[in-house]
Amino acid sequence: MIRGAETRRKLTDLKLESRREVLRQWMPNITDTDLEARLERNRRAMETAALFVAVCYKDLDTPAEVGDLKISPSLIAAWTCVSYVWLAATAEGLALSPTFYSHDVYPRVKAVLGLPAGYEFATVLRIGYPLKRPLGRKKTIVPLESKIHYEHF
Repeated sequence: MIRGAETRRKLTDLKLESRREVLRQWMPNITDTDLEARLERNRRAMETAALFVAVCYKDLDTPAEVGDLKISPSLIAAWTCVSYVWLAATAEGLALSPTFYSHDVYPRVKAVLGLPAGYEFATVLRIGYPLKRPLGRKKTIVPLESKIHYEHF
């Protein structure tokens, strides 16, 4: 749990640096005005989250090979944890958003968090109250049988 204002500020600054790089790559024609507006929305989202939770894990596993990718089972477990926290938060009417950092920023995020050797960083979860419609709202229940297909769609 990130409670210190200085740590939150550093993580926010790294997020904005990371986001700036990604937006410039993905949207080469973005204007400076649009870029700064997007970054300001990101800053507000980071600054106003009620809770900041850094999800870290000890990488104990030999990466599993999936095609050309090498994926750590520990990383998969960390993101499984994230999905359960996300579901629980939503059920309680809270909003949750994982914060992604570009690969080149990760070492600095780990340094801000003071992670010891052998530990990795997955994400920062921003948890708070939704500004608009409440999450966890009642939905029309569709009979399960109408969603199940046998043999063919």
